[in-house]
Amino acid sequence: MNKKLAFIIAMLTIGLASRFIPHYPNFTAIGSMALLGGALLRKPLEGILLPLAVLLLSDIVLNNVIYAGESFTLFYDGAIYIYGAVVLTSLLGRLVSKLNMKNYLGLSVASSVLFFFMTNYGVWATGIMYPQTTQGLFSAYLAAVPYGISQFAGTLVYGFVIMAAYSVLVKQREVEFVRI
Repeated sequence: MNKKLAFIIAMLTIGLASRFIPHYPNFTAIGSMALLGGALLRKPLEGILLPLAVLLLSDIVLNNVIYAGESFTLFYDGAIYIYGAVVLTSLLGRLVSKLNMKNYLGLSVASSVLFFFMTNYGVWATGIMYPQTTQGLFSAYLAAVPYGISQFAGTLVYGFVIMAAYSVLVKQREVEFVRI
């Protein structure tokens, strides 16, 4: 099997599994998939579409099977902010010319901060949970701190898992990772 295809299948498997196994909210591989897809896949569109596909497929199952409501849900309120943050995270990963463990930590922080501010702005902007005032925005961000920490931890942990899979599947033992 092609090394790149094997790596993509591994990322898909890790990403989907992280959404369905019991986990603390936001502790998933979506952030690391977006970052590493952008950083490690040669074609920019692959790095964007891979995490979006995992997010969309898992959202469809979660929203319509696991947490089934009265009607089919494709996109939920505020989904545009989450999907947009994933796209921006992939583009952030794309900016890295050489990826290594050291700069992955910095990328994880940057992408988690971006995801935190963008998605929680979306929670506030929908007006469902918080009043659309400055105090409401502050409350939305304050209430989301534990979820932001969990999202950062998930990005970091799953990032190392994905990089380990990359090292095994692509057979690269060097300190720096290159695009495939």
